[in-house]
Amino acid sequence: MIRKFLPFMLLLSLFSCSKKELIVLTDHSFPPFEYIKNGEPAGVDPDIAAIIGEKLGKKIKILPIGFSSIIPSIERKLGDIGIAAITVTPEREKCVDFSIPYAKSEQFIISLNRFPITNEDELDGIRIGVKQGTTGHVTVREIGLKKMDLYTFPTTMHILKALLNEEIDAIIIDQQTAAWITAQYDQTQSHPLKGTAEYYAVCVQKNNTKLLIEINKILEEMISQSEIEALIKKHSDLF
Repeated sequence: MIRKFLPFMLLLSLFSCSKKELIVLTDHSFPPFEYIKNGEPAGVDPDIAAIIGEKLGKKIKILPIGFSSIIPSIERKLGDIGIAAITVTPEREKCVDFSIPYAKSEQFIISLNRFPITNEDELDGIRIGVKQGTTGHVTVREIGLKKMDLYTFPTTMHILKALLNEEIDAIIIDQQTAAWITAQYDQTQSHPLKGTAEYYAVCVQKNNTKLLIEINKILEEMISQSEIEALIKKHSDLF
């Protein structure tokens, strides 16, 4: 089943539903955090969202949309929370408020075994693929390569297909997804990009303090009981 992104007016009408529902905006192509299974959203983040909804006594409605549309949609009040392995950055904090971090990551370089790219120095002049609007996208632009040949893609699978077809030479992507890719495709390898530590958090509309406090309390409890760590392992091991 191919899930189409929801148009603006449909999102607006859904958000106008009873506030007994929690409208959750997420991506659909960033395993193990988000993916589609049997036509439905699955992964670490949908599971966290389900627990948040349960603790708040609300039914959740998960809407997969393009990653780069999540924060603008939360900003425009088209959803209650955004959760999609979203890294906290100063630029994003201008638009939304973030919860406490629930996971740590860093950027990795993925390349084919036949043409290994192992460090930042080897990125100059090669064809690099990133997912549009991600911190991988930002990282490549900030590295300061002398010659940058950058290709942007809407989903992880689009980037991966381009690499396997040798249309690009390397991918810059988050650690856990890099691990998923190399576990699935033995013709690939990955290496950390030094100095790129980052933290994922849930985002809400600016000044939605009550919801943010409630989410932080739930996340603190999950972290203290190693529940999120267990979810990451569970969804990583499914592939």
